[in-house]
Amino acid sequence: MLKSILLILLAITSLTTTKALSHIEHGGMPDSVAEMEYRILLEFEPLKHDVRNKLGNVLLRLKKFKEAKDEFLIVLAEEPNDLQAQIGLGQILMHEEKWLEAENTFLGLQKRYSENIELSYLLGTLYKDTGKIPEAEQIFVNLLKKVQFDQGEESTHWLEKITEVLADIKKKAEVPSSNSSL
Repeated sequence: MLKSILLILLAITSLTTTKALSHIEHGGMPDSVAEMEYRILLEFEPLKHDVRNKLGNVLLRLKKFKEAKDEFLIVLAEEPNDLQAQIGLGQILMHEEKWLEAENTFLGLQKRYSENIELSYLLGTLYKDTGKIPEAEQIFVNLLKKVQFDQGEESTHWLEKITEVLADIKKKAEVPSSNSSL
């Protein structure tokens, strides 16, 4: 009963999916609440792939990997070339520590979407996590060059993330040299 009331209230207050999505994305809403709202939206419009991908990404952040994978696979069943769903599956492969499969997924996507910052960032992260530090560093340096002169909120977001990872790589590279003097 309560769920029905919530659904009716959401339908009344959210005249369109776009308005509801902007509410979720710009409201600083906790992922657990966003998950619920995306699920409600999908009850009304189950074929909205952008909503399903956003739900998959929320589920990834909540570490609900099986559920996230299911959402991405639903999208890919109808849209086999959907980039966000493919990236999501690559991230799941990383969490499953299926490094070679994840690397092949990202490298294959990068051939078609070489300018995609998120894709390059994830490939660099994969290399960093698997100890391929020179490859990771090269990717992050190239990304830094790509975003440092762009303006806008998204570029600032990526600039901060990339700078943080490069600092972490540099810090880890310095640790063995300081221990070698012992």
